[in-house]
Amino acid sequence: MWSRAEEARQPHKLEDRGSNPLSATMKGKEQMPERGVDSAIWNDPSLVIKLPKDGKLLFVYLFTNDHCNQAGLYYIALETIQNETSIKLDDLPPLFDMLRPKVEWYKEESLVWVKNFIHRQSHSPLFLKAVGKSLRTIHNDKVIKELIEYNRKKYGMDLEPYYAEPTSKTPAGDSKPKKVKVNVDQ
Repeated sequence: MWSRAEEARQPHKLEDRGSNPLSATMKGKEQMPERGVDSAIWNDPSLVIKLPKDGKLLFVYLFTNDHCNQAGLYYIALETIQNETSIKLDDLPPLFDMLRPKVEWYKEESLVWVKNFIHRQSHSPLFLKAVGKSLRTIHNDKVIKELIEYNRKKYGMDLEPYYAEPTSKTPAGDSKPKKVKVNVDQ
């Protein structure tokens, strides 16, 4: 029997989600990968226990807000954080400093990276595919490479295949980037 945290990291089949109230409305459609929250964060002496109230709020907010993607690396303005958390704008930069090394904030780009976000999620192929798709929306190759390397070294997770552009084989056997046309009207 797994703990809740271990269970959240296990791959789940879509059929196993019968208790999901959305499953009836989602029949025939691809479900979005789910994200979980590990309740063990409240016992982390290196971070959460030592944080002030607004630091705890910011930390939890950064991996539970609607702007966070499956990679835990996303763009968000300080004004958005202020509006959604009621944390004073002037208090945010020092709070981000307190969250290091668990969270990196790239001020100039309004980019946030919750470093152990992927590790704390399901490692199903569907979720990892969504991680790769999320990374392709970020316009900072250096940070993406850092995230991929961090997860490889710290957790033994190879995210590179999920991040790499999809390819198709030509009749001669050469790989060429596959260009996918997306019709947004469907």
